[in-house]
Order: sequence, then structure tokens, then C-alpha cells
Amino acid sequence: MGNPSFDLQQIDDIIMRDNSELLVQVSRQLGQYLAQGGLTTHQLRNLFGEVRRIAMELEQAALEEGSGSSIRPATWRRILLLRPRMAYQASRIQRRDNPMLRLVEVLDRAIERIERNPERFRRFADFVEAIVAYHRYFQTYRGS
Repeated sequence: MGNPSFDLQQIDDIIMRDNSELLVQVSRQLGQYLAQGGLTTHQLRNLFGEVRRIAMELEQAALEEGSGSSIRPATWRRILLLRPRMAYQASRIQRRDNPMLRLVEVLDRAIERIERNPERFRRFADFVEAIVAYHRYFQTYRGS
């Protein structure tokens, strides 16, 4: 099981420059890698659930304050706390070829690029959703 063939600069393009084609390409590679590595749907759904809750909070804030505002401090804190949560989940997998380590590396980079920008967070949420979807696909239909 080799690491997916993309570099972290591509994560910048996905989050900062809204490169949708690259989002699909990288999420497919990462989803397949995670499925082949034996990561469970449950492990990914926990992360995705929190990302969706944060996204709903941002949508509510946009309705109340307008779409041009930055991310509220309490919401930004929740976004930043995704990083140690992912690290903790990775630490629970006691394998040398832990696929969660690559996911942590990629999503850590993506979170850094959000920079309190609600639109970038939406791109991040789309990216996480696509990874989960492709993981499920490769786990279910590709015999991983």
C-alpha cells in the first residue's frame, strides 16, 4: 500500500484557489488509499460529522451576520481542535503502515490554509466529504 501520489501544494490549490478538479482527483486517491489501508468508515464518519456540525454553525453565522464576515473565535477554536482529534485517532491505530497518518498530514495542511475564511472552510468540508465518499466506494465496491 503506497502513499497517494500528490504533494501538499495541491492541498493549497484545493483550499485556497477552489480547484474542484484537483479536489476530486486527490480525494479519490486518498479515499482509495485509506480503504486499502483498512481504515473503517466509522473512523472517518466521526471526523466528517464534526466538520458538518461546524459547517452548519458557519451557515447560521452567515445568515445572522452576512456572508462576508470571518469565522467567529469559538468556531475557529472548534476547527483548530480537529487537528488534535485526528492525531488522537491516528495514535489509536497501532500499525506501522497507519493510513490515518497520511490523512492527518493532508487535513492538517488544509486546516492551516483555511485562515479564518468561511469560503475556504466550505472547500475544506467539501474535500473531507469527498474523501469519505470515495473511501466508502473503494471499501464497498473495490473489495478493499
